[in-house]
Amino acid sequence: EHGWNRIGAAAAPAQDLDWYEDEAPTPRRRWLAMALAASLVAMVGAYTQIDWSGADSPPLVAEQRFDTARGERKLAALADGSRIELNTGSTLRAAIGAGAREVWLDRGEAYFSIAKRDGQRFIVHAGDRTITVLGTKFNVRREGGKLVLSVIEGRVSLADANTGSTGRAVVVTGGDRAVADGASTVVTADLGDRIAQAASWRDGVLTFDQSTLAEAAAEFNRYNEKSIMVADADAAEIRIGGTFKWNNIDAFARLM
Repeated sequence: EHGWNRIGAAAAPAQDLDWYEDEAPTPRRRWLAMALAASLVAMVGAYTQIDWSGADSPPLVAEQRFDTARGERKLAALADGSRIELNTGSTLRAAIGAGAREVWLDRGEAYFSIAKRDGQRFIVHAGDRTITVLGTKFNVRREGGKLVLSVIEGRVSLADANTGSTGRAVVVTGGDRAVADGASTVVTADLGDRIAQAASWRDGVLTFDQSTLAEAAAEFNRYNEKSIMVADADAAEIRIGGTFKWNNIDAFARLM
């Protein structure tokens, strides 16, 4: 459509290009008409050869990219009124336009607060999983091929992008958590207030509930250049709980 409009704008002044004779087309006038037609064919061809199918294909609208380094957080305010908070070491691409609301979480973690928009779906592509919502709040974390979806408010649909329309989607509602790894998806329902712990990083803290010391150390290591190493296998399995500032790694190590 854009190509047709541009060609229409270029063709409008062509009536004034009668430089030689009005009675019969001159070679130059014929050349101009042929060049215009060739340009139209070339432009339409360029547009129709683009294949937009597939979750990882470039979007139809201008794409925005957001990155965070280790220990950095960033807020992405999208054109549709949605807000996405990126956690440490994350990359997200967004394509928001009149006919599309899609983002690609390439790595890391993000908290989504999606604005409702005339029934238009908002789609999140995260590896081989697709999350579809209308308007809600949820947290998504990618760990290699594993995805953890924590729904704070509303409901979302989680589907396997590889199976297309033939695959079954899982509906995850507020207070539920879904863990997708490989071909399996496990949903833990009715976590209540505990579901908010998934997004405690937004307040600059890490919250653990019966996590192993090894898991807690790995979580701190996501945010800090200095790393915690648990050398003893038995100590690594100790269960801990509590809330800690993510950047106060020395205090956490002394406490442990």
